[in-house]
Amino acid sequence: MIDAFPLADGKRAVDLAGNPVNGYDPEKFYRNRDPRFYRTFAFSGCRWVNTPIWLYAYKVGSQYRYTDGTTGDAGAMKKSKAIVWKMSDENTPIGSETYSGTDIMEYRYAEILLNIAEAYAATGDLNNCMTYLKKIRERVGIPAADNYGLGAAFSSKYAAIEACLHERQIELAYEGKRSWDLRRWLLFDGGAGFDPGIAGADGDGNYDPTLAWGQGWKIYDGKEGRPNYTTTDNVVTKLGYPFPLNGYKHTGEIWGYQLDTDQGSESDPLAGHSARGTISITRNMSEADRNAEFDKLDAFYASVGFVTEDPMEGSMGPQYAMDSGSSAPDRSYLFSFRGWYYIYPLHYDFYDPEKGNDWLKQNAGWMYANANGNATDTSIQDGDYYYCQPE
Repeated sequence: MIDAFPLADGKRAVDLAGNPVNGYDPEKFYRNRDPRFYRTFAFSGCRWVNTPIWLYAYKVGSQYRYTDGTTGDAGAMKKSKAIVWKMSDENTPIGSETYSGTDIMEYRYAEILLNIAEAYAATGDLNNCMTYLKKIRERVGIPAADNYGLGAAFSSKYAAIEACLHERQIELAYEGKRSWDLRRWLLFDGGAGFDPGIAGADGDGNYDPTLAWGQGWKIYDGKEGRPNYTTTDNVVTKLGYPFPLNGYKHTGEIWGYQLDTDQGSESDPLAGHSARGTISITRNMSEADRNAEFDKLDAFYASVGFVTEDPMEGSMGPQYAMDSGSSAPDRSYLFSFRGWYYIYPLHYDFYDPEKGNDWLKQNAGWMYANANGNATDTSIQDGDYYYCQPE
């Protein structure tokens, strides 16, 4: 999510494969970002409860701690170099940021504009789609140059749809919308089907995501006039993504201080550092004042020898990564969203004559979405109106 936000001029910070573009530096991720970035994320140096917070890991013995004061081996597990600032209660004490009971708006004007843009995109009206996306960006303060960072006119309706989904990911971040966008546009498998039970599940939760993709029930199976989605021709490939979400996992980076050195104490080793005490970043700063604070933050980062660490690949180890844990299966976790979960099926109790309506039929494919079935037999996923069997 940190990398997904555009730069200050509206251009992408990373391409669709996640590679930095347009001069973006993931190490100094806070520099030169979309104005919404500074309303969405708090990071080291940002004021929280009138005190700048600090988010980094350090070593104690053979384990790692984090600056939220958590002790034990879980200290730095699943942490990040930023936390959610958007709609968060700044009176939440430091160390309790995970659970901030602040109400959020369910529906607001920006989503209306986004809905209109997406509707235009899906009907191939690319000019009006661009017009409404520019309305979003204009109102948040992105400069007008280069179509507010959107570039030239869209090359196809699929490029326009992808731009709408990206804008929703940014504008509506942490407002409970993204999971439904992933369902609506079948982004876990593109609608081509996915079933790790068919493709190599070994009892430990491991599977081959390449083999699993294209297996199992497909929403678009080529029957009765429906298109036939495959691993090379589906929603994901049409939108230009190099891979589906299935087979991947949440990843993140953290800042680390002397990760190879035992600090010998649970306490934050830089708590009394004089340079750290001069940095104070607020939500409502001017760009000039914010950049002045960023200069101080850059200098502090360099002076103490901070590193930007990806636990999945770095010295800390995968147990400290976001979608990970202490056990080997947890560390091997990858998204494995089954195709039949895109639409919620009726519960099998509906088919029980003693509980519901035995004449009520379910759509094709809903065999063991919420009841047992034979995971290796694809034929039972391929007919019309299968009844769910009680678990």
